[in-house]
Amino acid sequence: MFELKGKKFYMAVCYDVFGIKKERLKNPGIDAILDLVHQFHPIGEDNSGDVLFAKHGFAGASKHWGCPIFGAAVFFNREIPKNWPTGVIWDCNKKNTRNWRYTDNPLTHYEEILIRGDENVLIRLFEV
Repeated sequence: MFELKGKKFYMAVCYDVFGIKKERLKNPGIDAILDLVHQFHPIGEDNSGDVLFAKHGFAGASKHWGCPIFGAAVFFNREIPKNWPTGVIWDCNKKNTRNWRYTDNPLTHYEEILIRGDENVLIRLFEV
């Protein structure tokens, strides 16, 4: 955990965000979660579950702690999905994360930067 400009952030690595909900961890006053996700392989291969990660990891942690979550992920040998939610805030009341869709996410970025090269980098900027 660290504080920046009066906001408290929780640093998570990959599956840590699943543990927030699964272990019913109490929010220790965090304003936002930052998650570094390892990688997603091409669809159909192992570790290709970017949608499940967004639904149950990002949305699940946001729902449980009542704060936004921002994630960085590597899409290995595949394009970055255009609708990949790099930031999620839960506002679906009692809806189950199983039924959550990207369109249910009200959090929007104010700027997007795409850097193309041997590796593509997509940066989205949010206000916290």
